[in-house]
Amino acid sequence: MSAICGLVANDFDLVRLRQALKEMVETLPLYSEIGWQHIVDHPGGGFGVYQQFSQPDTDRLRSVCRQHDLCVVCAGDFYNAPELKAQFNGTGSRLEQEASLIATMYRQRGPRFLSLLRGAFSLAVWDGRRRQLLLATDPFGIRPLHYCFDNARLAFGSRISAVLKAPEIPKRIDLNAIYEYFFFSCIPTPDTAYLGIKKVPPGHYLLFSQASLKIEPYWKIRFEEDFSQSPSYFADGIRTRLKEAVRTQSNYQEPARVGAFLSGGTDSSTISGLLGSVLGRTSKTFSIGFGEDQFNEISYARIANHHFQTEHREYFVTPEDTAALIPDLVQAYDEPFGNASAVPTYYCARLARQNGVELMLAGDGGDELFGGNSRYADDKIFEVYQQVPQWFRKYCFEPLLFGLPMPGNGLFGKARKYVRRSNIPQPQRYFSYNLLYTVDPKEIFSKDFLATIDRDSPLSLAREYYEGAGVTSMLNRLLHIDLKIIITDNDLRKVTRMCELANVRVRYPMLDLDLVEFTGTIPAPLKVKGFDKRHIFKEAFRGFLPPEIIAKKKHGFGLPISPWLRKTSRLRELAQDTLLSQASLQRGYFKPGFLEHLFELHRNDQSNFFGDNLWVFLMLELWHQSNRE
Repeated sequence: MSAICGLVANDFDLVRLRQALKEMVETLPLYSEIGWQHIVDHPGGGFGVYQQFSQPDTDRLRSVCRQHDLCVVCAGDFYNAPELKAQFNGTGSRLEQEASLIATMYRQRGPRFLSLLRGAFSLAVWDGRRRQLLLATDPFGIRPLHYCFDNARLAFGSRISAVLKAPEIPKRIDLNAIYEYFFFSCIPTPDTAYLGIKKVPPGHYLLFSQASLKIEPYWKIRFEEDFSQSPSYFADGIRTRLKEAVRTQSNYQEPARVGAFLSGGTDSSTISGLLGSVLGRTSKTFSIGFGEDQFNEISYARIANHHFQTEHREYFVTPEDTAALIPDLVQAYDEPFGNASAVPTYYCARLARQNGVELMLAGDGGDELFGGNSRYADDKIFEVYQQVPQWFRKYCFEPLLFGLPMPGNGLFGKARKYVRRSNIPQPQRYFSYNLLYTVDPKEIFSKDFLATIDRDSPLSLAREYYEGAGVTSMLNRLLHIDLKIIITDNDLRKVTRMCELANVRVRYPMLDLDLVEFTGTIPAPLKVKGFDKRHIFKEAFRGFLPPEIIAKKKHGFGLPISPWLRKTSRLRELAQDTLLSQASLQRGYFKPGFLEHLFELHRNDQSNFFGDNLWVFLMLELWHQSNRE
């Protein structure tokens, strides 16, 4: 694992610059093992690199390059580096490592070279001749970069904590980002929890020159549905591309140290099966279970393990495990992060590391590419009502449904709820399951808090992605939203950071660019056929996957936090003591009495909805308390 940071500050002398970079680079490691730290200065400022290593000299050369007027630092994996080295005449030693390759590509192509890269990366290039800084991150933000631009200076880092260590960076909370956190359970790109600190959007590069800054895309998914091809054409294309992605991303110096997450779902089972196929040996798989049957998918993981004959390990996560991880969990993300499934992800990655695995393959991205989430099928149910002629809905059916004195529960109550949600325009309807739709924000937040934020900002971001998908089907518009927010800002951030905490590398074959671009050509009716989710993907691997996994319902990799908050005194008391503390109540975010009411709602409702939201609130307050300064 590696990380980078840097500072462009023409008004700093060399001593002050190096001290600032030293403090920034020291914040980069998540895992406690000793790694290699390096600082390189250039005429406009300097860069810092952290690299965990087993062979220091080799790893150092991979991350840093100084070529006359160019200085390059990079972090991550470049899957097509051998092909690029050949393309750019890399037969000599100076192109044997990634940083020197990037320097040569930049010198020949400028920022256009970024479209040639395949992998998970972040990088920085200082161009001394142009006195220009280039920052970039991969198309899905697997390796994020954060930056702060102020007073003709720019600080950046793989972690927010590195940017905050740069001189004269104010540590002020962005209340609008906090509101977005409650909406998405994470803070979406380009925002962070701090005013003035932003994330470089995935698939974009940033250019900073002479106190001016611009951000431009170098890659975006295109949805150009091809109705001229047969279903078998798309099924064959999926199989071929995904197998090649697994082959490429499982390439490691010690194949015996490669493994896969195996939840028992379609994606992880497919990756686990393909891994054994491309390695030509028994693959290593790792699963997490729970004592609560509602959340336990371990039986399907065992079916996949038996079917593919993997070398399999399991671990059952407990409430005590969750409580023990919370302090590290809060610190790992540098800002509030409310996805509770980070807990089982960490313990699964730790299990792999304890069994000698250094690289894990994960199945994230499949649902958002092929239409696997239940909300995609649910939305088609709501669209059925919109096909009814508007005059009949508006002037006949709805006046009758809402005007007559019918009971609010039972069939009529469900019909009213269905019609209300069906009439919400997209993409608002897609998020109508959200707490901020279920409960009026005026009942949650204080007047002062609401007066400082833009309540429409979460949906404005969703609309931007919805419309940015181009003229295509509604399903692909929703997939585009999820690729931008659910994948980049939630799932990938969750898995990548927890693997880093467990000292394990992770790669995502489903997000191979050749496969992703191919999915943009698949007609939406093949992704969700009727109400059959990810139809074409299941057809592609029918006969390869066990039939039980093909037929199973979507489960997800959730944590039983809601029942644990009811039954486990340690977690329940932690939540109550934290959220009802004087510090929390005086923070000014919430309407007086709301947090107490949230606990009451959770006690009286046996669903997971309010318990899952309690976790989101808890992670925010614990983050605040861990960052008192």
